Amino acid sequence: MNDGPLVSICVPTYNSSAYLRRSLDSIAAQTYENAEVIVGDNASTDDTVSIANEYSVKYGFKVIVNDKNIGPLNNWNMLIGQAQGDLIAIYHSDDVYEPTIVEESVQVFRNNENIAVVGTMARVVDGNENKMYDYVLPDEIVRLDKDVYSFDDVMLGICKSGGQKTFFVTPSLMVKKNVYSEVGLFDARFRSAGDYEMWFRLSVNHKVAVLNKQLINYRIHENQGSELELRRNVELPDILTVVREYRQHITQNSIRELCDRFLDERILKAALKQNWQGAFDKSATTAKLAETGSYQALRVFLRIANGLHIKLKL
Repeated sequence: MNDGPLVSICVPTYNSSAYLRRSLDSIAAQTYENAEVIVGDNASTDDTVSIANEYSVKYGFKVIVNDKNIGPLNNWNMLIGQAQGDLIAIYHSDDVYEPTIVEESVQVFRNNENIAVVGTMARVVDGNENKMYDYVLPDEIVRLDKDVYSFDDVMLGICKSGGQKTFFVTPSLMVKKNVYSEVGLFDARFRSAGDYEMWFRLSVNHKVAVLNKQLINYRIHENQGSELELRRNVELPDILTVVREYRQHITQNSIRELCDRFLDERILKAALKQNWQGAFDKSATTAKLAETGSYQALRVFLRIANGLHIKLKL
């Protein structure tokens, strides 16, 4: 298929040699032909660049190497600036893509010109590509019986995500380039949730589509940044900062109430984690951020435990 819009497939890399070939092979095997592939390396110290250059020779992929590490989100922004396509996908260097993900995503855009973002669901695999489980849409989203969503729908999907339920699979998303031009680039202030901040920003004034199909093999492995962060981070999760920032755009009271409960639950979970790791003052400060009357008993236990420096078992 080569009569559609040009798609820029951007692949940010940093010390990605372990899985890069599998990812680039899957991108090279796409059924959609009118695409450019740009690899943006963030000053890797392993064999990433030499591997990427192999694909430059074989398939004509463009390889850009940063002189220094500029951070992941700034690397994404650099790639967006280099993209020539009408549609931009930022595909990850450790994931494996089904051959039709680009073609099927483009078709959604062609069927509905009002859509700004298209994503898919994912098959979650381990470092050896053994299937662990499928990501699927939350039940509340499925019951809406549609595949084009408003901002309120997006917020519902995020607040009901957890475990095997999810709304956005970031490395599956494709976005219209002119929408990036309209809303701006990724904001590094939101750190690990900078992608979600962008998806919220896009969906405030634009429609979002999600293909309820597993068109990406999303790899979870020991060296993955998000996995390491989950183990080590005792700060308030960045996603909560993003949800609090965009809560004001919700129009339905029921979604706003759901969002508030989501925030309180996640805030108190973070406070419990801090308490268990002995950060009692930090835990007390975090717990005060919960703004509704939910989970009153847990708040009392936390206040007492932090005051007495008692660790509550998670």
